[in-house]
Amino acid sequence: MLLDTDEKDKMDSEEPTLYHVLKIQKQRTTRAIQMVQDPLGHIHETPQGIIQIFARYFNVKSAPIEVDVSAIEEKAKTIREISPNTYAELAEKPITPEEIHTALQKEGRNKAPDSDGIGLEFYTTNWKIIKDDIAEILNQMFLQRSITQQQKHGTIICGPKSNAVQTPER
Repeated sequence: MLLDTDEKDKMDSEEPTLYHVLKIQKQRTTRAIQMVQDPLGHIHETPQGIIQIFARYFNVKSAPIEVDVSAIEEKAKTIREISPNTYAELAEKPITPEEIHTALQKEGRNKAPDSDGIGLEFYTTNWKIIKDDIAEILNQMFLQRSITQQQKHGTIICGPKSNAVQTPER
């Protein structure tokens, strides 16, 4: 299943339908965080205030941690060396349907579908039918280095779990 240049260009230039645009707008409205509580207990309701609270939270959470260099050096002595060529050989092998299935099994169930509208249940329910096609598509994308701009984008959504006052930890 090779994609010719015209099909690739068509995929890159696909525009969402009005239905999808309206659906996304509705999701944004219902998922929007209306207020957040900072560590001192103050409630913030403005978009700027909410963004600042999350930015501070993630800056602290992702800040560098103290590391015992001698412990790392000691641990490094116990790890057997693996040839860089071994990693290269593994990375260059085609992706197997079994590897894809294993990755799908690790995903959470009953989650909202991605922006393409296809949920995990579609893949797991139809796996016997689609496994070879999915593996072929992924391998050709890898070998031909042909990933569309749309496929390079992801969406992170911070959604409230309840109507209670939210904090970045929840």
